[in-house]
Amino acid sequence: MIKNKLAFIENYSLKTIVLSVFVFFTTFMVIFILYLQFQQENHALNRMSEKVITSKGETVKSMLEHYINVPKQSNAAVATSLKAMDFSDPNDQMPVIKNMLLQTMGQIFSGDKYLSMVALGTKDGHYISVGRNNVTDKEYLILKSRETKEKLNFYNGLSQSEEPRESIANYDVSRRPWFSYVNESKKATWTKAYRDFNSDSGISISYSSPAYDKNNHYIGVISSDLRLSRFSRYLMELTENENNVIFIVNGSNQIIASSKDDFLISDTSFGIADQEGGGLLSVMDSSDPLIKSTVKILQNSPSDVERIESNGSMFFGKVMPVGNNLNLPGWRIVILSAQDDLTGDLRSNRIITIILSFIIFAVGTLIAVKLLTMVTNPILDIARQAPLIARRKWKPQLNSQAQFSEIRVLNSSFMQMSDELEGMFLKLEEQLNIDEETKLMTRRGLQGKLRECYEERSDFTIGLLAIVGLSNFNTITSSLGRRYGKDFVLRFIHDLQTILPAGTWLARDADERFIICYPRIKTQDFCLSEQHKFERFFRGMDTEHDTDGQVYAGNTGFVHDVISPENLNESIMDAHIAFKFARSKGNGYSMLFHSDIRAEEIRNINMLRHLKSALSLNEFFLVFQPIVSLTTRNITGAECLIRWRNAELGMVGPDLFIPLAEDTGFIVPLGAWVIESACAQISEKLSGGEWPNDFKVHINISLIQLMQRDFIHTLFSTLARHNVTPQNISIEITETSMMKETEILTTTIRTIRGMGVSISIDDFGSGFSSLSYLHKLEFDTLKIDKDFVSDVLEDSRNESIVSAVIRLADGFNVPLVAEGVETAEVADKLQAMGCQKAQGYYFARPMPLSEWPDIGKTLP
Repeated sequence: MIKNKLAFIENYSLKTIVLSVFVFFTTFMVIFILYLQFQQENHALNRMSEKVITSKGETVKSMLEHYINVPKQSNAAVATSLKAMDFSDPNDQMPVIKNMLLQTMGQIFSGDKYLSMVALGTKDGHYISVGRNNVTDKEYLILKSRETKEKLNFYNGLSQSEEPRESIANYDVSRRPWFSYVNESKKATWTKAYRDFNSDSGISISYSSPAYDKNNHYIGVISSDLRLSRFSRYLMELTENENNVIFIVNGSNQIIASSKDDFLISDTSFGIADQEGGGLLSVMDSSDPLIKSTVKILQNSPSDVERIESNGSMFFGKVMPVGNNLNLPGWRIVILSAQDDLTGDLRSNRIITIILSFIIFAVGTLIAVKLLTMVTNPILDIARQAPLIARRKWKPQLNSQAQFSEIRVLNSSFMQMSDELEGMFLKLEEQLNIDEETKLMTRRGLQGKLRECYEERSDFTIGLLAIVGLSNFNTITSSLGRRYGKDFVLRFIHDLQTILPAGTWLARDADERFIICYPRIKTQDFCLSEQHKFERFFRGMDTEHDTDGQVYAGNTGFVHDVISPENLNESIMDAHIAFKFARSKGNGYSMLFHSDIRAEEIRNINMLRHLKSALSLNEFFLVFQPIVSLTTRNITGAECLIRWRNAELGMVGPDLFIPLAEDTGFIVPLGAWVIESACAQISEKLSGGEWPNDFKVHINISLIQLMQRDFIHTLFSTLARHNVTPQNISIEITETSMMKETEILTTTIRTIRGMGVSISIDDFGSGFSSLSYLHKLEFDTLKIDKDFVSDVLEDSRNESIVSAVIRLADGFNVPLVAEGVETAEVADKLQAMGCQKAQGYYFARPMPLSEWPDIGKTLP
């Protein structure tokens, strides 16, 4: 999985990968550093904005407290003067009050233009006030008394002799907000900020407090009006040359003072103001988007500095409450400071920093590219010369670009390695072309020699090719050891070369297999002569050449064709096919390849394809051939035989598919199926009472299956599963299997017999040297090969062999079963010779158990 994920790296060069990693991590580092710097700047900016805005807010707050104290001081001055007077008849005191108010405005607060008016409203409804014109800075009188016939007169100056500029009838002072609350509660208070027609700003606020005479009699209410326009101008001066905005709102979020002159009202007409707060501009209704954007922070009233964006510009904003200390609930100062004013050169410095960072990054990248080029180019030069290894011509010169010591070491190492590889190639080529043990050519060496000959002479050709294989090499090696096997092969090569014509090529293809090439075109007669020569050689009939008593078992396959380097491998394959067919016929046989052999090999391949699926398709079935006592002619046992019926191939004989199954290893699962199926059918016959309890069934077992380490467990677990006793089973092994006797085979047979299963030696007499193995293996039955039995009447030599085997069986005290009995005469002859049992078509053909004759019936 990891390999698949990293496979894409193979598509890129080392330089590209290293440079990409460098650029990636450097870019990441630069961006990360800039990000940290940006975060730190923002943090510092937030702290700085907090300090600057808070400092400015405290300044405004302090100034506002001073500003708000003016009306209180004015009222206190008037109240002190009134406290010294007797107001038994207030109307008589109007001139005195007028002078008192004028003194307050003209002398005590003459330089303070914050105060716009000082007034007294008496409890009997009279009113007198002295105001100051903000433009002319002159005082004027407003009066309601008996003298004005209870009208409220507005004068241009302080003289009542002048015609009033405006007169209002039915003015009721008791209904005015500044008067009514104090008149009832006798407590000082502020009015709401209101639109004042007598103030140039149009916005004022009044402070009212109760008045008493020297007798502590309640007189009325003193009121001082404060011009908020003056504070707005102060805010404008405070924010001059700054992109900042400061404004003050009341509890209803109405703007009562602002540093922006857009909110100043220049109407200077006279009249009675609405002191309920009507007509003031609210923040929500502001046409200024910056002011309007503060609605959210006014609603939440956060204590920290907030960021506000307006028309693409960023501002820091803060709301500071001020009304609680001044007895003006809900009053708040809103301070908006432009981020650019706070950052100053910070942004330009940041841009310079970013530019410098990327310049450094670009320079670093160029340096990295240069260094990587200095590293990778020498490596690439070395890599480009590496293909010369394949042609064994790699002698690169020292690289002048190898400026780094590591590159120089690498280059020198490759130089040294090229020399060592040259020697290794030569040695490896020799090992590949020459067999170390015999000094013969290998198949590769043979191909090389043939190619060289064709390059030297275009008319050169090989006219005959043979595959020679030793059948007894593995047996000798396993019995006597590898060293003896080596000597055996060397002796065989020596003897083989004595029978080959001069100029013949000999090569070793495997431990026990050799290739012979006959140069020049050969006739058909020459081919037949060579076939007969090798047959005599392997059968010990060669009298012309001395083999020093050495016995060689083997076969030969020939190919008669014009053989070139292009078709050499194909010719070897054809010769091997002929060799396999010759080997299947027995020792010493030789065969010349022809098209029928290839067709048969193709049939075997097709058969193998069907064989692999035959078990799963239930194409195999079992038949049983009775084994008869020659004395009583009763059935005493049976041999279990396997059959294969394929939809495409039809009935396939065991002699065809069993060798194929053994060659491919399929014999192991097939043999297990035979044991399983046979035991199931035997169990059915025994449990049904159709067979006696001592009835014995012979099952053929391949040596390959018998050598499996789990064979004993497979056999006896199957017997137990089907309730079949070991005494009902006899395992048949062929005589040729005894020649491959090993410790595992001997142990397996001994264990099986020890647990009650019989051992039968099948096809006895068909092999050779079998007698030498009989004393080593334990067995219970001998079965003589049918080739001897069928000709026992006509061939006296076969009769002698059968007689000898009968005596041999008697000597081992085991029964002999004659196979292939097809006539009554042969059956009678065998009985007369002393053979105990027989089987064959004369008695019964192999058949499924469902077609079996009655076991109690006497056969002919």
